[in-house]
Order: sequence, then structure tokens, then C-alpha cells
Amino acid sequence: MTTRTLYVLLVAVVAIGAATGAVAADDGLNVTVDDADAEPIVTVTDNETAVENATVDVEPVDENETYVGSGEYETDADGTVELPAAEEDVSVTVTATYGNETATTTVDLEAPPELTVDVTDADADPVVTVTAGETAVENATVDVETVDGNETYAGEGTYTTDGNGTVTLVAAETNVTVDVTATYENETATTTATLIAEETDEDEAAAGPFGHQVREFIRSLGIGPGASGGIGEFVSEFATSNNPGNAPDHAGGPSNETTNASDGPGNAPEHAGPPEHAGQGNHTENGTHTGDGGPPEHAGAGSADGAGTGDEAPGNSGDARGGHGQENAGNGHGNGGGPPN
Repeated sequence: MTTRTLYVLLVAVVAIGAATGAVAADDGLNVTVDDADAEPIVTVTDNETAVENATVDVEPVDENETYVGSGEYETDADGTVELPAAEEDVSVTVTATYGNETATTTVDLEAPPELTVDVTDADADPVVTVTAGETAVENATVDVETVDGNETYAGEGTYTTDGNGTVTLVAAETNVTVDVTATYENETATTTATLIAEETDEDEAAAGPFGHQVREFIRSLGIGPGASGGIGEFVSEFATSNNPGNAPDHAGGPSNETTNASDGPGNAPEHAGPPEHAGQGNHTENGTHTGDGGPPEHAGAGSADGAGTGDEAPGNSGDARGGHGQENAGNGHGNGGGPPN
């Protein structure tokens, strides 16, 4: 074998050795970072096998920047380290060391969107919505409790948001103020909401539609269909007094000293009428009069010119109601036929 042949063989062995070393370096210790925009996870492997108890150092690339997760860590059995989410965007250097081997990587961490919680439909079935930025947060924890410990709310408790990032609460039975706290991963957001009790059917029935109130009033009069005597004035007075659209008492209006129209003789209920001693006039069903209404039986017979011959001249019979329904017909010339005073 010549010297030239030996030289060629030696070069070949060196080249093979160098190639073998390069492969070993590629398959040696390695470090990666995932979820850089949330809670970063550092993974250390050696020949694609998780490395437990490897040392991991994390520090900002720019010494003027800060990162809450800066420091030294040790990998778990899965070869991982979980870092806290960045509070602001920052670039960090992550170095893994195991035995005599070292691996380094640089990663840009992004601050995740701020967690927010909101309450809508506070006057019905309240809906709690949890978002991060503009993204709904599923599986966030929502805690609801009253602000005042002396108040109660049926919806107090702990909930989990659905795929839309929402939780629907029960309607409040009474007005109540609650604290609503949303928690997702290591973030928390809180808001305070005043829940308004819904008006129940019983509340509405207590007052009822005004038309219903009027019907009940008419029924309370005990006047059936076709009864003689009008009820218009009675209804008018009730509507004026009870209409929810009325102005308040202090707003002024007609004096209460005026005569109440409901007292008029033409609007009395069916059972109303002249006193029993008021003569022979009778009312028919259609409201007309029969007979020759006149003074009460105990009234004396007056003369044609009004001179009374009895103790009680018809001109002074204050209770008399003539056939024409006039009140206080007494305009006579005095008792016993004497001249007027």
C-alpha cells in the first residue's frame, strides 16, 4: 500500500467522523416554547425524549424590559416548564441545561387579551358574558354573590361559561345588587350589576286594566241591564276619580264645592225615588210618571191662590216631590192661609 493510498483512507475516516458528530449534535439536547401568546410552555428533550430535572433559565433579551416569568426553573417528568403569561409583549431567551449539554432559543411572548365580564338583561333573566379581547371564553368560572350579605338572590353560586362564553342566571325576585367574578386560567375580571325584579302577573292583576276596573265598579252598583234610571253620572265620577291619566291633586281643576252631578234626580239607581209620603205619582219602567203626583197625604188642602187651610200648606212641604220630580217645591204663602212675612 502506497503512501498516497494511506492518505486517502485517513481523509475518509476523518470525514466520516465529522459527519457522525454533526448528527449527534442535531439529535442532542433541544428546547422549544409553545403558547407564546398565552401561558408559555417550555419543553426540553434529548434525542426526542423528554428530559426531567433539566435546568431552564428565562430572561428578557433587552435588559431594560421586564417579564414576570424571569428566573430559573426545573423541568417536570414530562420535560416541561409552564411560564406565566406576559403582561406586555416581550422577547425572552430560554436556556436549557442538562449534564454537560446546553440548548438555547429566543421567543417573542405576547400579552394575552384582557379578560372582561359583562352582565346584560338585568331586568329579566340576566346573561353573563366572558370575553378575552373580542373572543368568547369557554369554560371560564363565574361566581355570583350579593353585595349586601343581608340580601338574597336565588342565582347566587358558581357557574361555567358555555361555548359562547355565557351563563344565564335566574331573574331576580326583588331588586338586588350582585358581584359577578369571572376567572380563566390565571386571569380574573369582576363587575357589579343591579338586577331588577320582573313585574309579576299578580302585580298587574292587582290594578288591572282600567276598563276592567270600570266594569267591576258598574257591577258593584247592582244595576242590571234594562234597569230604569241612568248610571252615566256614577260612571263618569268614578272614571274621573280613578283614571290613571288624571293629573295629581295639586294640579288644580274645578272646585269640589260644585254640585255633584251624580246626585241629580235623573241619574239615581233603580231603587231611588221619592219618599213614601210624597204622593201618588209612580214611575213606570221607562222612567215616565203616572198619577197626579202631589203633596204628601198629611198636607192640608191649599186654595187655588196658595192660601193654606191646613197646618201644613203644600207650599211649605219641603219633602214633597211633585209629579214632575221637582225638589223643594215649597214656594207657598205661609201656614194657615196667612199672608207671607
